[in-house]
Amino acid sequence: MTNGYNGVPAGFISGYQAMAGITTYPLGDFDGDGVPDVLLGSIRLTGTNNVNGGGAIVMLLNADGTAKRVVKLADGMSGIPAGTFGANGFVRALGVLGDVDGDGVTDIMMGGSPATSGSSRSVVYFLTLMNPDGTVKAITKLADGQGGMPAGEMPSVAYFSTFGSAVADINGDGVGDLISGVPTEATGGAVWVVMPGLTPLSNNAQSVGFGGAGVVERRLYTSNEVVAWEKFVAEADIPAGTTLAYSIGRVVGDDFVYDLGPTFTDIPAPLPLDGLDISGIAPNYQDLVVKMTYTGSTAPTIKKVFATYYTGTWASFTFTVRVDDPVAAGVLPDINNTVLISTSTPESDLSNNSDEADIMIRSLDLEVTKTADTVAALTNELVTFTLAWRNNGPWPADNAVLKDILPTGLTFVSSEPAYDAVSGNVYTWNLGDVAPNAAGVVTVVARVNADVSDQTLVNTVRIGNDRQETDYTNNEDSVPVVVKQLANVWIAKSGPTTVRLGGEAVYTLTYGNNGNLAAADVMVSDTLPEGMTFVSAAPAPTSAHGQVQLWTLGTLEPGVTGTITVTARAENDFAALYGKLLVNRAAITTSTTEVTVTDNTDDHAADPVVAPASISGYVWHDENYDKVFNDTEKGIPGVTITLTGTDALGNSVNVTTTTDENGYYNFTGLFPGVYTITETQPDGYISTTDLLGTVGGETRGTNTDILDDILAEITLNAGDRGVRYDFGEVFENIDPSIKLIKEGRYIPGAPGVACEWLYFATNFNAFIFGDFHAAGGDTEYRLAVGGTASFTDGYSVGQPIVGMPLPVYTDGTTDMLIVGGDLYDGYFGVNGNIVYGGTRYGPERYMSDGNVVYQATNITFDASGNVSRDGTGETWLDLYARVEVGSTEMAALEERGVVVNDFTQEYFGYLTGADPWLNVFHVRAEDWSMSQSDYIIEAPADSVVLVNIYGTDVSIVNSAMRLSGIDSSHVIFNYVDATNIVVESFTHEGSVVAPYASAQLYGGSIDGSAIFGGDVETGRGFEFHNFGFGAYCLGEGEGATIEYTFTVINDGGVPLHDITIDDPLVEVIGGPIAVLQPGETNSTTFTATYTLTPADFLAGFVTNTATASGISITDVTVTDTDSEIVIFRGTGPVVGATVGDVDEGEADAGATGDTGGAGTGTGDTGTGDTGDTGTTEPATGVGGDTGTGDTGAGTDTGDTGTVPGGVDEAGNPYVRADFGVTAIEFIGPAPTVTGEVFAIRFTVENRGQIAGNAGYAGIFISHVNPVVIGETPDATVEIGVMQPGEVRVIEVGGLTAAMTRGTHHVRVYADMGDVTQEWSEGDNQLPLAYTISPIQLAVAFDAAAGGLKLTWNSYWGDRYIVYRTTSLTQPFTPIATVEATYPTNTFVDPNPPAGGAFYKIGVELP
Repeated sequence: MTNGYNGVPAGFISGYQAMAGITTYPLGDFDGDGVPDVLLGSIRLTGTNNVNGGGAIVMLLNADGTAKRVVKLADGMSGIPAGTFGANGFVRALGVLGDVDGDGVTDIMMGGSPATSGSSRSVVYFLTLMNPDGTVKAITKLADGQGGMPAGEMPSVAYFSTFGSAVADINGDGVGDLISGVPTEATGGAVWVVMPGLTPLSNNAQSVGFGGAGVVERRLYTSNEVVAWEKFVAEADIPAGTTLAYSIGRVVGDDFVYDLGPTFTDIPAPLPLDGLDISGIAPNYQDLVVKMTYTGSTAPTIKKVFATYYTGTWASFTFTVRVDDPVAAGVLPDINNTVLISTSTPESDLSNNSDEADIMIRSLDLEVTKTADTVAALTNELVTFTLAWRNNGPWPADNAVLKDILPTGLTFVSSEPAYDAVSGNVYTWNLGDVAPNAAGVVTVVARVNADVSDQTLVNTVRIGNDRQETDYTNNEDSVPVVVKQLANVWIAKSGPTTVRLGGEAVYTLTYGNNGNLAAADVMVSDTLPEGMTFVSAAPAPTSAHGQVQLWTLGTLEPGVTGTITVTARAENDFAALYGKLLVNRAAITTSTTEVTVTDNTDDHAADPVVAPASISGYVWHDENYDKVFNDTEKGIPGVTITLTGTDALGNSVNVTTTTDENGYYNFTGLFPGVYTITETQPDGYISTTDLLGTVGGETRGTNTDILDDILAEITLNAGDRGVRYDFGEVFENIDPSIKLIKEGRYIPGAPGVACEWLYFATNFNAFIFGDFHAAGGDTEYRLAVGGTASFTDGYSVGQPIVGMPLPVYTDGTTDMLIVGGDLYDGYFGVNGNIVYGGTRYGPERYMSDGNVVYQATNITFDASGNVSRDGTGETWLDLYARVEVGSTEMAALEERGVVVNDFTQEYFGYLTGADPWLNVFHVRAEDWSMSQSDYIIEAPADSVVLVNIYGTDVSIVNSAMRLSGIDSSHVIFNYVDATNIVVESFTHEGSVVAPYASAQLYGGSIDGSAIFGGDVETGRGFEFHNFGFGAYCLGEGEGATIEYTFTVINDGGVPLHDITIDDPLVEVIGGPIAVLQPGETNSTTFTATYTLTPADFLAGFVTNTATASGISITDVTVTDTDSEIVIFRGTGPVVGATVGDVDEGEADAGATGDTGGAGTGTGDTGTGDTGDTGTTEPATGVGGDTGTGDTGAGTDTGDTGTVPGGVDEAGNPYVRADFGVTAIEFIGPAPTVTGEVFAIRFTVENRGQIAGNAGYAGIFISHVNPVVIGETPDATVEIGVMQPGEVRVIEVGGLTAAMTRGTHHVRVYADMGDVTQEWSEGDNQLPLAYTISPIQLAVAFDAAAGGLKLTWNSYWGDRYIVYRTTSLTQPFTPIATVEATYPTNTFVDPNPPAGGAFYKIGVELP
């Protein structure tokens, strides 16, 4: 065939000297039309662009040998990219490789010369993957250094592959390999083996024909005539989790039709699958196709898919032979059998024309024996046969069978094991294959038929198997059973094994005839032993003879049974019966001959037992002396009770027990006897009665003395139960007594005006924010000057004549004069410390011993008015701001009183108020400043008077003021907007507040505290008198009450009745209490409410005494009193006490013979040395030490100190602030890693009676518990002044957790600088625990992350260092640095060592 001939198009084979057919290879049936096709090589075949690089021609043939279709495989044509073959490349077909890529299409190999290789080297191969239409699907160049061929592998002198090439599957991968001869210049030639690698198959590449995603289809080609199909085989790499299914079909035209079967489903990975049977497919289907369907996300990689088949004709013959029996001389030889086949036709191979098989002769011996459990039986009797079998060997038995043949007269009942088959009276057990020396037993139970009599029944058993045995004599055995006609009556008796003395026992008599002959004249008897008495029977006996009961039954047919129940009573005779066995006999008789008489009697023995006796009772508190244990009365636990006596056996009894929590006791398990119960008198009690109990409702025993704790002669029989043998007790202290506890709780009134913003003024006689220039005069109490201060003419500070004592530090000193600027120290004296902030001029002064002068550049004030030693506290500006606010708020109050300027009387004015709490007046400065005028202020004695004066200029000259009914310590003069105040010879009888005013004060005085915002100049003996500060507005006192509760306790030994409470201060609500038992408490019956008066409120406390009284059952009236001091306010003026003036447990000099101060309770003797009259200073109530007077000028000795701690000698209580941290919590989660930032919230309360400066709260992150004063906090937060009862919730953030792992405490310490003296310091701090966790490292392989993933919790630090080692004997090496993240950190090691590794995490500190 050439151009234009036999189906080849004209001009199809192009190119100069194309030499088509220079190589020729059979393609097989390439297009599946049943006609073989051919592949031609053409070394100068022209492609596109007239490149004559050569190539190949796929020629698909018709059945007549003509070309049906031709495909030119040249450069740039039929799927080959242009430029693949170079000019003069001499490319030709080199071989047919088969299906390389598994798509069901045959693939080929082509080769060329150096012009095609693209290098100086020579031979080049082209692996060409084909499409079903003959075009190229993919082409791969295999040359030196290309397509997987190592560089330098192909010598440069190689020309091109030879014309003759061979194909074989050399490496067994199911793909044809190429063997090619290559001539060279130097060596004359070489043979090259080219083994194409498998191309990995994607889903698309596998989807051939009618396949789709998840489906692979392959055509199974055959090169021989198929006589019979055998197996289907597939080899593949199957991903885990993949399941395959297969279907076998055939090729119909261009389609694959799966109609041949079989279908193999649910074939699990991995493969190969060798042996899926396809032998049922008809051999006329020469070409098959297989479809493989898989599940899973990843496609399998198919390596081989093929079918095996037979190409010749086979025939088989079967014949059977028998081994001769017996074998001569007992020898068991092997038999060799040979088969031969021959033909007259010459054969190529005669080695397979014969075959042979060896047969081993085996022998065995089965044996069976049979026995019966009786040789004689009655009709209807059960007989058990035992069938024992064994294989004596030496070879196994095949399909062994055991048969039992029951004779007529026996009926099968059961067998063990169950039979496998039954035919008539023959029962068969299939033993199966029985190994040598194996044995077994079969038991058969049969019943003798009722119609059998006087005959012998023979039962036979046989055993056999499918093999020859050496001995058949032992394959059968028989056993005879003789059957007779006899009666056989029997009786059985049952009942209890023990009989309680005095109790009843029920016996059951069961009888019958189990013979095969009727029994005549049957009688049943039951004989009771001595000590038992017949009670009843069912049925009733026919007759009785003493202890014997008789039943006449007559004839008893075979198989008939019956029962008789007999009830008898054991006598309650302990001496006669205890330890004696009671035997009861039942008997049955008949006149008919029996099989046996051994079962005609039955004895039943019962052991007489003694029902245990018991005795019990109570020991109780007979609270009301009525000698009856009432429901409301309680038992006394732990009381010892002793039981003595003699039991019926003559044994002495002496046992003890104790009462339980209910006062109950119980002696159990007692023998009959006579007993005595004795109570051991409990401590603290005396007897009221001893009560005899009852036994079965009958009173037993003697009680000669109801108070001797003995109950005697109590007779107990078996089973008796004595109850309520009781003992009554009362407290040994039978005297009546009552105790009263009175408690009061302060309830604030309606919100009002509380002038706490001026609280600091109580600590100063004068507070001047500007300059102060004084010539003569004095300030009796403390003086503060914000600017420059100068003193001349013997000015004195801190020399009180009347009024309040001076506060002191714990070291005995007080900051008496505080100057913010320069101090001109002229001739003057100070009774205390001098503090100044500027420069001091002049040393002329006098001071008390022990006081100091020091400079403080940063002056701040603590709550007691002293300069804060630690630099904390309130500044001048802080205090001034409070003054401004206070003055403004006072001015804003509505008038509560009447102001009259009466000009009918020259220069007189009246300020009149009637409010018991607060009286407010508003006055013009021009009225207030009238020369020679007098003002009269009248108000209730305990109220506060506030005079608001409006005007910038105030001048008071030679005027006078009188107070009517009111004390100066209750009066405040508020110069609201005055800027200049001039006073000459005028006394302010009260305190002065002037936040914006400067003042010139000449003559007169201010009898209270004075606050001036500007400069002050004094002269002509002007004085600031220490009369206290009246800025205690009583708003919250209006409507305030004290709620009283009263607790009454009967602490005596007898009940009390008609209990009442009397309180002269209040009306007591409730009562009387009808009855109060000893030890009982009542706290709900009585209540009282007291409404505070202004006097109470200003005093700050209320004291009163209540009296409780009750009447005893002996008509004795008892009483008790209790006093209660309710301290509800610390801001009212209290004579003899101010904030900060209290020492811990000591007293200063007393007047001659005066009382020294003391601690809680009665103080020890206070001694006053010789000295001048002094002023008693109170103790604080925190100790009980001796109060000792300091050196004075008197001569007497102080009396015994009896003043209670916490009050002065006049009985007035001292008041203090008391701060407490009551709650603390984390805001958000608690810290768990070092250095973690967190926040807290804590609550502070002032639980005291007065306001106080809580200073700063210290926050301690991880300090010693508890924190002591002086430790440095990790953070602070200012709290400042807190009013009594005030609660503050404070939040603090930005705190940093501890730097070490373990449990830590964040602790809040309020008033950590100890600014304010408190009642208690113990509640000033509160801890909150938290735990820092160590680094926890977790390691796991994470495929998604791409390696070994390390995870650990955060620890303090900016970054972490990951270390690794392959052995703990080697040092760790850092492999990575990880920036810190919270709360967890991760790192992935992409290349972990194959043999494993150890990791650790380091922290890089900031």
